[in-house]
Amino acid sequence: MDFPKVGIFMATYNGEEYLAEQLDSLLGQTYKNIEIVVSDDGSTDKTTEILEKYKEIYPDKVFLLDKHTPLKSAKANFVHLMAQSQYQYDYMMFCDQDDIWFSDKVEVSITALLKLENGVPSIPAMVFSDLQVIDSEKELLDNSFMHYSALRGDRTALKYLLIQNVVTGCTMIFNKALRDVSIFPDLDIENIMMHDWWMAITAAAFGKVDYLDRPTIKYRQHGDNSVGAKDVRSFRYLLHQPFVKNRQGFFFIIMEQARYFAACFEEKLLPDKLELIQAFGHLPEASKGKRLAFYYRNDVWKYGFKRHIGQILWG
Repeated sequence: MDFPKVGIFMATYNGEEYLAEQLDSLLGQTYKNIEIVVSDDGSTDKTTEILEKYKEIYPDKVFLLDKHTPLKSAKANFVHLMAQSQYQYDYMMFCDQDDIWFSDKVEVSITALLKLENGVPSIPAMVFSDLQVIDSEKELLDNSFMHYSALRGDRTALKYLLIQNVVTGCTMIFNKALRDVSIFPDLDIENIMMHDWWMAITAAAFGKVDYLDRPTIKYRQHGDNSVGAKDVRSFRYLLHQPFVKNRQGFFFIIMEQARYFAACFEEKLLPDKLELIQAFGHLPEASKGKRLAFYYRNDVWKYGFKRHIGQILWG
């Protein structure tokens, strides 16, 4: 059996503290046919020195993109990685600089994705998984990110992904068909929330999404996380909620992403999906009553009682 090569895209920025441990976890995978492509976004610490060292030791595994004008966000850096024509793979994964991958992460992920494709790689497809949540000292906070964040990984229907992303980018594996439809030359990343959310919506709209109900990485939480996990069950989280500003504005930004998605793919989407996405994207123009009617009529809800109430109040 031929084992397909998997490209692992890593975005780095001032990650010297945890980077070597993460690279070691990638290089120690049970699935060996991998290449690690790294794009550094202008680090000022020893990140680039660490990367050069690993490139020298593993010249057939670690590849570094040439320095570029700082992109100033993980989202932009990952999109930049996917756009590199010299590093195109049939199967790809995202990787953060500060996590630790389970040794069988690539193996179980590619196995699940090939099963999902079912011999038809031309259909956009993506698989993602749960995560263990750890602190900066690797102490376990929760064996399940989904439990910790009060989410459900099986809520991957398009109507759910429009309002709430449950796909964590560093757990994703996806095929070239999904990359090709998601990332195009004039993609305006200012109109997308995050690269993983954008690709999840694309997969749900045009292909297949599947969830592995098991952790495949140790998801490290520390002061410099770009996004990170939130323990929504905690008393501290509840205390913070009354002070969150511009809740309605955040809902409207999500809707603007949907409007942009519909504009990008208007000629490719099936009529029922286009109608749903366009209607959701234009909700900021509607009255409160019409927005609520849309949520109820189309079952477009965030998961969880507190989020459900929040959507009623501010969405």
